[in-house]
Amino acid sequence: MPPRVNGSIGLAHGKALVNGRHDPASDDPRLNGSLNGVTSGASVVRLWPDEAVELGLGIGKGIETCLMAAHGFQPVWSCLNSGNLATCPVLAGIECLTVFADHDVKGAGQAAAWECRNRWIDAGVRARVILPDAVGDDVADEWTRCAE
Repeated sequence: MPPRVNGSIGLAHGKALVNGRHDPASDDPRLNGSLNGVTSGASVVRLWPDEAVELGLGIGKGIETCLMAAHGFQPVWSCLNSGNLATCPVLAGIECLTVFADHDVKGAGQAAAWECRNRWIDAGVRARVILPDAVGDDVADEWTRCAE
């Protein structure tokens, strides 16, 4: 079992989803910007507990991305932002890492994913990046569109 990455993170996520899609009109204004105080450096939301992580792990930036990825891959953790994704530490005992990247217009999501992947490979871990085809999409966007 890998070590705990950050056992003290607390998070209120303020995006409202209606029928699986972000609905800005339904966002809770009290939570807007709630992620601004989350700092880089190994902060994650464990969507599966440590005990579920054995040989492989999937990670991504956003919670929605990771939850959608979980329809075909488990366990998955969300790193919350590109900085955390890029610096996600190599965890002892993980033999394979899958990084679910955002295909950002400015390239931040892809750069973070490849930086993380390369560091894990340098540490002797098999690692890959899953990147949506369309610029501006994340895994949640692509998989939702495929399901329509």
